Amino acid sequence: MFRKANYLPVILLLFLLTVVVAYFTLDRRQHLSGKTDGAADPVSPGISESRSQPPDSSMARPSSSSLKIHESNEPVTVAQQDHVDVSGSVSDEFDNPVPFARLQLNSISAGIRFTTQSGADGSFLLKQVQPADDYHLIVESAPRYIPFDSYDMTLGNQGENLDITLEYTTRTSLQCVIQDQLGNAVPALELLAVSEEWSGYSAGISSDQSGMFSLSNFIPGRMTLLSRSVPNIMIVGLVLSPGELTSCELVVDIGSQQLFGMVTGNDGVPIQGVDIRMRFVQRHDDGYRSMTTRSVTTNAAGGFHFSGLGSGVRELSFSAPGFKGYEAELDPSLYPGPHSIALSSSTSPTAH
Repeated sequence: MFRKANYLPVILLLFLLTVVVAYFTLDRRQHLSGKTDGAADPVSPGISESRSQPPDSSMARPSSSSLKIHESNEPVTVAQQDHVDVSGSVSDEFDNPVPFARLQLNSISAGIRFTTQSGADGSFLLKQVQPADDYHLIVESAPRYIPFDSYDMTLGNQGENLDITLEYTTRTSLQCVIQDQLGNAVPALELLAVSEEWSGYSAGISSDQSGMFSLSNFIPGRMTLLSRSVPNIMIVGLVLSPGELTSCELVVDIGSQQLFGMVTGNDGVPIQGVDIRMRFVQRHDDGYRSMTTRSVTTNAAGGFHFSGLGSGVRELSFSAPGFKGYEAELDPSLYPGPHSIALSSSTSPTAH
């Protein structure tokens, strides 16, 4: 009985050690088995939740709108070789170049806008155009041409060359008779018609033996007529309507009359170098008016002479250094001269 009691504690101790070893061995195997099956390492709850969420499709890549130039100051991440230069020319229906035409090229998808103008030879160049198929091109040269307007153009896939043809707007015509105050025809009068709507557009005209002249295929709108030789004639306020024939009667100061005289001081001494300006103005009910101007200076004897005048009253102004200016209204058809004009620096001059 004594020997049995001594072996019992040893047996119990061995049993306990066996259980402990078996427990830790099983736990290690389970841990290794979990890693093999793809189980995540223990992490904080926040990180574990973040990893378990599916990726947001909106964060996977930038949207197309974020690449537009007008929405970001960052350069567009498009390869440089994708951009091309677009060149071309602007001409009229007769293949004449249209200089300084305004060109505007827009694309919503590319988020870009080009604005330029054609050169003196009608050519233009748009540099580094991004490929797109929604370009909107506008070419304008008002008021002479109808604007060119094209939508949904495809540009930029390769080097482009655009040849733009602008059509003329509806033209207008003018037919007038030129006469003096008495209704006599004024033949062989050369005038320059200048458009006030389009800078630099003009046309030369000349009246025939009956004083008539015609102007066709001209720019509509306001225009001015200018003489191409003395006397200086300017006709303003003419308005030409598109597609219509405008008729008018123009009265100018041209004829066979003359006006002459002498300018002296109050002491009767002739005054040399007096500046004399003559102006004849005729206003029409339609709103336009013609103005004819001439100028002469007195000679050593104080004399002056105007020739080639029409009939009617005209305004004259006299001016000279050291003398008071003087104005008079004279009609050469009533009294051509001699007229005596006295200038004074202290008293009113008199005319005889």
